[in-house]
Amino acid sequence: MCVCEGEGEGEGEEKSKVWSIAEVKAMIEGLFQAYDKDGSGYLDKSEFKELMHSLQKKLAFPEDEVLRFLAEADMDQNGKVDYKEFIPLAMQIVEAMYAKGETEREMQVAEKEAEEFLVHGMTKEELTETIMTMFKEFDKDGKGFVSRSEFIDTMCSMELGLNRRELNALLFQVVDQDNDGTINYNEFVPFAYDMLRKLATLRLLENEMKQDELAQFLKDLFESRDTEMSGMLDPDDMIDLIHSAKLGLTRFQIYTVMSEATLEPDGRVSHGDFIPRAVVVIRSMLSFENSVRAQEVDSIGDEAAAAFASQLEQALDGCGEELSAKELSDRLTDSAIDEREVKTLLTACPRTSEGQYVCVDVKKTAWPVVKQVRLHKKHFQS
Repeated sequence: MCVCEGEGEGEGEEKSKVWSIAEVKAMIEGLFQAYDKDGSGYLDKSEFKELMHSLQKKLAFPEDEVLRFLAEADMDQNGKVDYKEFIPLAMQIVEAMYAKGETEREMQVAEKEAEEFLVHGMTKEELTETIMTMFKEFDKDGKGFVSRSEFIDTMCSMELGLNRRELNALLFQVVDQDNDGTINYNEFVPFAYDMLRKLATLRLLENEMKQDELAQFLKDLFESRDTEMSGMLDPDDMIDLIHSAKLGLTRFQIYTVMSEATLEPDGRVSHGDFIPRAVVVIRSMLSFENSVRAQEVDSIGDEAAAAFASQLEQALDGCGEELSAKELSDRLTDSAIDEREVKTLLTACPRTSEGQYVCVDVKKTAWPVVKQVRLHKKHFQS
């Protein structure tokens, strides 16, 4: 299995389904109609919040983000979101559904490969019985307990290639409650198979990630904040890091990525375990965008690009290196750039940690974003 686009589909492995524009459009229309309870042709504030709250369960974004998403979607600021205004957000929702589905599929493939490595042709029950037999061989007096060193020796004797970190992870799961140096293996064995499969899956993913540029970037990014080298980070810190990394992800996309994080009892996230899933989500979102873009008829010609470039040049003339959100919005609006395109640009263009827009980045980002808005308008509003 490989998380890179276009790779990792071996013989007999189910391939990713590419959604057609017609299917995406049908999903968007269905989503809008499902929450337009009164058939008014727009989502009022309560209908919009109901939609976002249903997504909160899967994407885990904070409550205060609901109103921010509403403000971004409500282009004319009338407190309602019509179908045309709904399309940009809906595209991100459908994209999130696609990415999370792809991530689950990729993880199932990894788990299957890990399971094949783990069982060596045995059933789960046979492996569990083998583990129990090994523990009993070390437990000479048959009391159901082994020392920590005997526990490690038993696991090593299985020749699974467990490293020190993985052995420590297993010891953590069977922590010595009485602190007397012994472990009740009868409580461990029933769950041993699932624990070992998880460790084997993580090892498989980690080995693949070593060759992945995005994975290594995220690893360096998270380790830069993990000054205690604990392997754990607060999820809010991770969101800030991903945002500051300027990966071109919207807030909605960042929450989609973070929805794959598993919170430990202390509320933090193991960033090493999270990275493989994050990479698959990000690549799946890019794959979705590219597949939709490839199907769209590029009817936006060079003249439109040149005209927009002229508008943008006029808007940013004499702006200095950075702009506030209000200043950029005012400049773009004064240059007769479409209101919807202005709002989309304000959302899509990267910002500094102080919330400022860098003029050079705006110039690089603007036309591809605006062109996509125009193509979406053509294909999804018709």
